[in-house]
Amino acid sequence: MLASGTPRDVDEVDTGDGTRRHQTFNIPENIIYLSFGVDPDPDNDGALKTGITQTGAVIFYRVQDSSKKIIWLDDNFRFREGKFYDDKWIINGLGQGFIIKEGGKIKLNFELVEKNHNLYVLIRQTDSIDI
Repeated sequence: MLASGTPRDVDEVDTGDGTRRHQTFNIPENIIYLSFGVDPDPDNDGALKTGITQTGAVIFYRVQDSSKKIIWLDDNFRFREGKFYDDKWIINGLGQGFIIKEGGKIKLNFELVEKNHNLYVLIRQTDSIDI
C-alpha cells in the first residue's frame, strides 16, 4: 500500500479515493486496547485518551495480565483516525490515533491519504462495533 499506492489529497474536494485496504480482525476478548498512532494510556493508569504519539507511526496494544507492547514503524507515514464530514473522509480534528477498546470481529478500512505533502494511513471502522 505504501510502496505502490496512490494517496488522496484530503484537502481537495473532488479528488478520487486513495489506495485502500479493507481488513477484518478477530481481536481477542482479553484486549485492553489496540491503538494505531497513539499511546492511549501513557500514564499506565487505565484512563484511556486519544491524541498522537510522536508522529503517529506506532502501534500500541495491551492484553489483560500483560504489560504494554509497542511496535515502532518507519516514520515515512503516520496513522490517523478518519472522520466522515461533508460527504468525505478527512483526518479527525488536528489528528488523533485510532483506538480499539474491546475484543471481537472488527472491520477496518485503511486509506492512503496526504495532507501538506505528508503521507497518512487514514483508519475508519466499517462495521457496527462501538469502539
